[in-house]
Amino acid sequence: AAKGKKNKLTFVEASGQVKEGDVLVFPDYVRLSIKGAESPGLAALKALLGSTPGTVSQTADVEDLAGSFVFVCAHKSRDERCGHCGPPLVDAFESASAAKGKGVQVLKCSHVGGHVYAGNVITYAGKGCPDGDDGHWYGYVTPEAAASILSGGQARGRLWRGRMGLDEAGAKRERQTQRLKNAAPALILVAAAVAVAVAFTLRRGRRER
Repeated sequence: AAKGKKNKLTFVEASGQVKEGDVLVFPDYVRLSIKGAESPGLAALKALLGSTPGTVSQTADVEDLAGSFVFVCAHKSRDERCGHCGPPLVDAFESASAAKGKGVQVLKCSHVGGHVYAGNVITYAGKGCPDGDDGHWYGYVTPEAAASILSGGQARGRLWRGRMGLDEAGAKRERQTQRLKNAAPALILVAAAVAVAVAFTLRRGRRER
């Protein structure tokens, strides 16, 4: 939750450690149980969103979330593309998580924006991530890409749509920076090859004289 800024609400399917009525708040990694107007969970949510002053303390209705999360849009009633792409992606991410021994929680969720990019996926790597490097959004995801996304290999790559806290211009800048980093080793090799070729040409020229 970002105090003083617009926050996005998405519904998820209850599964695993997420129960009906739970409210998950990212990137705070907090689970709130809201049972009524006087619930400590509701007071904590208001504090996280900045609508009321106060701090968040752990109670029976407020607890930290452990582990990593993957949210897959499977909102068929909003767009059939998401309903078609979502369930196979959930299976793929669960299989990839089990293979890597990561214990990632994979949840179906409602519309996250941009059904044209189905399958749509949002990842949260876990509490303690470097500031600003969490909440990554991906589009055009296929089951084959699940393992690479879990390992972070697709961040700022071809399937990456942005991340939490970035506008479109910021996402473009981060993607361009990543492309330059990826291209650097190849550019160094090319430069070395050119240098060797020039040195060979100069040496041969001296011999011919």
